[in-house]
Formats: sequence, C-alpha cells, structure tokens
Amino acid sequence: MVRQLRRCGRAVTETYDSVDSIKDSKATPFRSIHFRLLQTLIIVGLILSIVGGTSSFSSDGTYTVKPISKVGIILYIISYAAEVLIAGHAFRLLPKGGGEKGLLFAVIAALPFLLVRLIYSALGVIGGVRTFNSFSGSVAAFAIMAVLTEIVVIVFFLAAGWRMPVGVGQPAF
Repeated sequence: MVRQLRRCGRAVTETYDSVDSIKDSKATPFRSIHFRLLQTLIIVGLILSIVGGTSSFSSDGTYTVKPISKVGIILYIISYAAEVLIAGHAFRLLPKGGGEKGLLFAVIAALPFLLVRLIYSALGVIGGVRTFNSFSGSVAAFAIMAVLTEIVVIVFFLAAGWRMPVGVGQPAF
C-alpha cells in the first residue's frame, strides 16, 4: 500500500509541477514543499507501521497490535485524504491534452482501490476486526481487499506509463 501511495504522490507531484509551469504560479496553492511534507508523512507512516508490525509478536507467538501501528495507519489515512484533494485540484487546473492528463487519470482511477486497501488495513489494525488481520484473518478478504487492489493500481500506473509520450515528465537539460 505504501508503494502505491508513494507512486500516487510522485505522479500527482509531476502532474502538478506541469500545471505549475503552465499556469500562473498564483493559481496553484500547492508548492513542492507541500508535496515533500506529504511524502514525509507517508514515509513516517511506513516506518511506524514496520516498527509496530515487527514488535507485535510476543515470545509465545501471540499477535497484538501495537499503538505505533495505529498511528502509522492514521498517517496513511491523512495522506490519502491529502492525495484526493491534490488530485482533484490538479484535475481542475490541467489543460486539455498532454501526457500528464493520462497520468492524472491513472491517479484518480487508483484512488478508490487505494481506499479499499486502506479500509482493510484500518479495520485490521485500528478496528481490531479479526477478519481483516493480515496474519490470522480471512485469506479471501486479504486476497481481494489487499492483493487484488494493489495489482489493479499497479496496472493503472503501468498503462499510464506506456501511454505517456516519450519525454513527458523528463527533466529539461
């Protein structure tokens, strides 16, 4: 899930940078510092989730969710909400045509699937619902709500990358 959120973040950042270069700089309320803060939020959520997940197993093999994992999921939820707001704003500003439009469509199409994955994680970690526990929960729920959604998101970004014209998003030298 973290990889997909980071991919969305990078894709929206590139699209927004394109909008920023096309439109007047006062028309866009977001700057690169906002995207760096969002990426930092996602990375901190990743670190907290890893630390919380690895320390959740006791010596007798029982699994208990640590509060640090809950904080990580909350950071993911906050960053997801920010991604939705930024993608919506970028969609309104992006001019017609151009390769960036396809990338932004991939981000917007991926958002519902990321939401399903985020709900799965939140129910398992914050809600304590046993069905959504990654270690002892339902295999069907994990396969559909976690694995399948991540595959769909990856396919969206691969398709957007294949459709993007050569040179779009490349730094000018």
